[in-house]
Amino acid sequence: VRSSAGSDVCNRQVWYHPCISDPETHPPLRFDPHNPWFLRQKAILEEGVRVSQGRFPVTIPDLVENLDILSALRGPQHLLLDLIERPDFVEERIAEINQVYFQVFEQLYEIVRDPLGGSVFSAFGIWGPGKTAKVQCDAAAMISPRMFRRFAVPALAEQCAWLDYSLFHLDGTQAISHLDALLEIEELDAIEWTPQVSLPQGGDPMWYDLYQRILKAGKSVQAIDVHPHEVIPLLEAVGPQGMFVRVSAGSEAEARALVDRFQQELASRLSAAMAEGGPQRAVDVCRLEAPAIASRLSRESAAASAAPRRAGMTSSSSAITISVGARTWPARTAAAES
Repeated sequence: VRSSAGSDVCNRQVWYHPCISDPETHPPLRFDPHNPWFLRQKAILEEGVRVSQGRFPVTIPDLVENLDILSALRGPQHLLLDLIERPDFVEERIAEINQVYFQVFEQLYEIVRDPLGGSVFSAFGIWGPGKTAKVQCDAAAMISPRMFRRFAVPALAEQCAWLDYSLFHLDGTQAISHLDALLEIEELDAIEWTPQVSLPQGGDPMWYDLYQRILKAGKSVQAIDVHPHEVIPLLEAVGPQGMFVRVSAGSEAEARALVDRFQQELASRLSAAMAEGGPQRAVDVCRLEAPAIASRLSRESAAASAAPRRAGMTSSSSAITISVGARTWPARTAAAES
């Protein structure tokens, strides 16, 4: 659907141009399996699977959905007026967009699914043993909670029910007013929080209450752009259950060094614990001593990364993904417990 709006590709950026000028006469939105952009996307995925030979997963593309697609097709200013002047048109088009989404996703999923039936959505670093994707409605920042419940929630709920695992991309403080409606979507598994660039990022204490609110509703949380020294305070504040933390280190070497040191120190403690008291003592080490090791390494990493900043130096960033707690996806399958 999105590519039918017409697009310009330049310098790795894509600009979409509205194509629905007259809502009263525009035909229904339908999936065209012969669309050249769709065929190109399929060919790219098929080549990725061929090259990977099972050595790495090939991701489902970021398809986007509901109001965000209609905004691209209609233009955001016209769409906002349509919500008031043509609400039936908006609801009909969103329902059509959902059906296109399902048809496109199904075809792409059959190309990239792994031997477990799982799929990857790499834009948000997630995998699940089934159809797995991020869902979103960035246009929600421009509308009221009442409009969000009417126009966005039904389509999102249908998507989440159709997918096996879903994560909502909550983008910016302007969208937080819709959190209650999102938490009421039973089939939604998790919520990712993206603060706008002008605010502290995902590991800052100002977001602890937001994370606790999501967790208490039975959803998992993805916290992004968390610094190594923020990990332990974050988990101590909100608990590890259901947290998926994406950590940014100063470099790949720093990230790997932190992981290696933690594994080495913990392995040594576990070996000694097994010799002293068997499995029960080893469990105690994981419960009591592992957080202390991680906390100390986080503090050391923070001190080390602060030195270059004080000297006016800059460095590239490397991401570490940490899935913690007994589950990342809320109790949908035993596979999430492993």
